[in-house]
Formats: sequence, structure tokens, C-alpha cells
Amino acid sequence: MLVYIFAYILLFVYVLNKGNGRIYKKVWLFFFFCYFLLLFSLRRESVGTDTWQYVDSFKNVVDVSLEWLWESRYEKGFLCLMKWLSLVSKNPQILLIVSSVVILTSVFRFISKYSSSYFWSVFCFISFPFCSMYMSGMRQSLAIALVMAGIPFLLERKMFFFLGFVFLASLFHSSAWICLIYIPLLRAPFNEKVLVVYLLIATFSFIGAKTFFSSVTSVIDRYAGYAESEFAKENYYGTLFIFLRDFIFAFSYYLVSRKRKSLDRNSFLLHMSFILVVVDALYMQVNIFGRLLHYFSFFGLISIAWTLRNVCGKYTKMQLSFLFLMFGLAFFFIVNLFRPQWFGIVPYNFYWE
Repeated sequence: MLVYIFAYILLFVYVLNKGNGRIYKKVWLFFFFCYFLLLFSLRRESVGTDTWQYVDSFKNVVDVSLEWLWESRYEKGFLCLMKWLSLVSKNPQILLIVSSVVILTSVFRFISKYSSSYFWSVFCFISFPFCSMYMSGMRQSLAIALVMAGIPFLLERKMFFFLGFVFLASLFHSSAWICLIYIPLLRAPFNEKVLVVYLLIATFSFIGAKTFFSSVTSVIDRYAGYAESEFAKENYYGTLFIFLRDFIFAFSYYLVSRKRKSLDRNSFLLHMSFILVVVDALYMQVNIFGRLLHYFSFFGLISIAWTLRNVCGKYTKMQLSFLFLMFGLAFFFIVNLFRPQWFGIVPYNFYWE
């Protein structure tokens, strides 16, 4: 836990120094990148609920042919990565190092390019399940990193390149294909009517999630095995809190955007924010839909920072910033102290310990 507390201390040192220069901010962002790169790369296989599985898989691919690997349940891109890395070194730490470089380079480049407040973006990265999830779910985190890397091409309308990144992401986690929904929503307007539609969709998603999932498992053989597993069960208590958190964030972003007359400018991120709410509603009823959350939640690194920076009124901004700060700290420490099994990043151990 001390390594995460130290990260918070560094973050507050950064903001309290009151440096506003562009170089000052970039240097600190690069410093945070290096700090988390060390944490991710040097962690023991016990840090992250799924890390040990990937380490075991790496050990298994060392002495087998690439042809044999095709029978594995993992996607082909991830298998090839492990096999190629095993040719460089048989130490599984190389897998953690390389995956960490890819994931964190993409995340911090995304923040550097689009965030209006590095402080709030990095604070969100630590406090909410970004850092935790990226330490645990290596395959999907690599997929998300590739999608993030393709976002500039999406925004520049270079769809061929964006589709290329989505395809590469799908080679690490097949769920990445959901990101194709970004394309039609890129320039779709967002207004009160659209907001109501999303709320209705979220309501009906909650009601019909199990029926929808049953239909999917009956048609797609790949997911048939999940029909009677833990992934098909509901999880009201944990996910209700996540749903309320994401709804409050999304609605706040909408209200501030409307106040600032920025609905058109922020329309894409507003769509992403409320799709996240819809997926949360599905997730409450069927656990496996939680895998889709992460393709929409990372936009919160940008939208939340923009919201807190653009709240009207000095005192209102101070009050909301303080409340958000307390909420983020409470979320991180409550989850990792009382539900450490969710992500497994506490206790933290270096690989040599």
C-alpha cells in the first residue's frame, strides 16, 4: 500500500508547487509515467489477480512450438507476443516489463494529448480501477492500449488506421471489436433527447440483460461455456456503486458542458460516458459485461478532468473538487483494503521479494 500512498504524495507535491508552465507539467507527467512503469514492471506475479496466470502461460510457451500454441484459449496476438519474448529471455519478468511499457506509454500519451488537467487525470488513474485493472488484466489492458493509440486516427477521420488498431487490439482480446461503435458516434450530436434515450436504454438493458446474454450464448459457441458460470450471475451490490459513480460523472459532464455551451464540442465523450452507464446496467445483471466497461471508462480520464476544470464559480469549483478528491481517495482505499480480491494489487511486492 505504501507505494500507492507515495504516488498520491507525489501528485499533491506536483499540484501544490503551483507550476503552470507547459514544460513543468510535461516533466511531471513523464515522472509519473516512469514511477508507474517501475511499479508495473517490477511487480511480483502475486500483484494483480490474473498476473500469475500470464506468468505461468509464459513459462509454458518457452519450450513448445508456435503451432501448438494455437490450441490455447488465449488470442493469437498475445500468444505470439509471449513466444517472441521467450526467444529473447526465458525470465517471465520480460513479459511484465514489455506489457507495462506498451500499456503505460499509451495511457500517458493519451493523457498528455487530450487532458485539460494532468493532476485530475493522474488522480483518476490511481483512484479508480485504471491502475488496478491494468496491473491485473494484461491481455485486455494491451487491447485497450492499442485502442487508445488509435484514437488520434479516429479523431482525424483516418478510419483505415483506426480500424487497423482495433484489429490489432482484437488479437489480444476479442472484446475489442466493441470499439467499432466509436465510429458512428464520432460526430453524432448530443442533446436532451439523446440523454433521455440513453437513460431508457440503460433501464431496458438492466431489465433484459439476462435474456440478451442467453441469446448471445445460444448463437456464439465461444461464449456458450459462460452460460452457467459465475460470469452469468448478477452482482448488484458492487456494481450498483459503480453504476451510481459513473452516472454522476456522466451527468455532471453533461451539465457542465451545457453550461459552457460545449455540447457539440464534447458530444463524442458524452456518448462514451453514457454508453458506460448502459454497460454498467448490463453488468449489474450479468458479470461478463464488465469486460466491456474498460473500452469506455478510459475516456473518463479526459472528461472528468475537463468537468472539474470548467465548473462555473470559484467556490463551487473548490467544493466539488474537494468532494471529488475525498471520494476518489475513499474509493481507492476502501476497495483495496476491504475488497483486495477485486484487483489483487494489495499487498504490493517487488519481484525479488
